[in-house]
Amino acid sequence: MRNKKVFQSIWMIALVVLLCASQSGSVSASINAWTLTGLAGHNIDALAIDPKTPSTLYAGEAGGGIWKSLDRGHTWNPANGHASSGTALPNGNFITITIDPQTPTTLYEGAYYNHGIYKSTDGGENWHEIDNGITSHPYVSEIAIDPNNTSILYAITEFNGVFKSTDGGDHWNSANVGLTNFGGDYPVVIDSQTTSTLYVGTQSGVFKSTDSGNHWNLASTDLAGKWVVSLAIDPKTPNILYAGEDPGGVYKSTDSGATWKLMGLSSEAIWSLAIDPQTPTTLYTGTFYNGVYKSTDGGKTWNLFNDGLPGSRYPTLSIDPQTPTIIYSGDYQGNGKLYSIGSGFSIYLPLVIR
Repeated sequence: MRNKKVFQSIWMIALVVLLCASQSGSVSASINAWTLTGLAGHNIDALAIDPKTPSTLYAGEAGGGIWKSLDRGHTWNPANGHASSGTALPNGNFITITIDPQTPTTLYEGAYYNHGIYKSTDGGENWHEIDNGITSHPYVSEIAIDPNNTSILYAITEFNGVFKSTDGGDHWNSANVGLTNFGGDYPVVIDSQTTSTLYVGTQSGVFKSTDSGNHWNLASTDLAGKWVVSLAIDPKTPNILYAGEDPGGVYKSTDSGATWKLMGLSSEAIWSLAIDPQTPTTLYTGTFYNGVYKSTDGGKTWNLFNDGLPGSRYPTLSIDPQTPTIIYSGDYQGNGKLYSIGSGFSIYLPLVIR
């Protein structure tokens, strides 16, 4: 009887805490299931989190423009500019969103179907096309910003390789010397400690530049001929990189790309890679066929991380930089949605009542 009363008292306390937290929103902890955050019925190609105010999110939709949330994804509003003033985004697919890390109200959008690059300096209220010098307004799949000098940008295009701007996107020049077999939706990452060092994925493996994109060389023959569609660089130890192949699994380099080792998921198409910024041995990958996987040992072992996810295709993952237990994933199923994990709370009672 006494044990039963103790058990009832514990759960009564837990219920009170749960109710208070749900009303105040003051309790937050990691949970292990994904929840639908919003944008039901929208195919999400791109996600970005404001690095200084992580409650602000942006999502790029296939055919639906840009959406913005100020409350961690609970509510969303269009952020496509204003047609009446000529500052609206065109009707198209926006597949990359990049936020200026120093001035997060400055955003860059990359699009395909010949729409090029657009820039906003007011958090998505107004947009202007900024692709002067980029050939034929091609499919722009990635935009990277030098974190030390945010006037320096790199844009990855489907058919014309890499373009570089040194004036915040006003003018662009080709930066393809040494690149081969380039064509498709490919990733680019910048070494945060030595920003003149960049890596780009191609149909022929990973290429590396050590002079700010002026020249490129195949980083290693280990991935020669591999179709590399995702890249991630360790924010604390940038000589550690991960590359995702489609299909072919996750590869890891611990020597700045000189050598690579297959770490697993060899039958998966690795569409996205994300590294925990505080604990870089924890990483996630979104796949084309089987949802999301998680590793907590630097890629040595992987486990499905799909609880709550209904589909299989998750082309984008974003981690809250201040609270990395909060993760967002875009769903591309034909009836896409945006999911999050860790944005709710849960109470665990590691007590055994005997």
